[in-house]
Amino acid sequence: MVKLNWATKKYTVIGEVAPELKGKERFNDGKADKLGRLWMGTILDSDKGVVPGKGNLYKWEDGKFTKVADNFYLTNGMTWPKDQKKMFINDSEGRKIYVFDFDLEKGTIANKKLLVDCDNSTDWTVNDHPDGLTIDITDHLWASSYAGGRVVKIDPNTGDVVDTCSIPCPLTTTPVFGGTNMDEMFVTTAYLNFGPDQRTAHPTCGQTHKITSDSKLFAGNVMYRPKA
Repeated sequence: MVKLNWATKKYTVIGEVAPELKGKERFNDGKADKLGRLWMGTILDSDKGVVPGKGNLYKWEDGKFTKVADNFYLTNGMTWPKDQKKMFINDSEGRKIYVFDFDLEKGTIANKKLLVDCDNSTDWTVNDHPDGLTIDITDHLWASSYAGGRVVKIDPNTGDVVDTCSIPCPLTTTPVFGGTNMDEMFVTTAYLNFGPDQRTAHPTCGQTHKITSDSKLFAGNVMYRPKA
């Protein structure tokens, strides 16, 4: 992890994990919790692609990384409900969503449980890979589906899909609530490995899309506001 000086365009390395692997274990996604701790997930690369079961979850606190969970395929989006008693995290290549018990004050997680298994659910297609993750004011999860071209609303207790919103790009990456009233959803997309024909067929891939709704429940909370 580096600290970037926007004015000088120079950066300083402030932390790293698994230096013995010489960069093959790399960060993929991260998010700050309500107290400002940074949680970041990794994947392990090899000459044959991503190595299953070798992704880890780390916590950055007090100037150092601590590994807090392992046995992921490709760690991705994460989020917390209003009461801060759970932590949800996506495993994109594993096509799963996990939930942990979360202690906000101690900054610890425990009791990893499977919430969603795309391979064993009729709610998900073979193309769906849970990527980025956010949560609304009713504590429903919203996961972007990489290769599925949609954002999916999920019951946080059962893992059932309760709503879906199509995006005109198959590679949706991250949803986040924003706007003045936190009632707009912004969804990033990608065009990784697209050829010319695919770029022509999906011209908005690589752009940020906005979703709005008349529902007063379609809104998010400010999870962490940095100090001025």
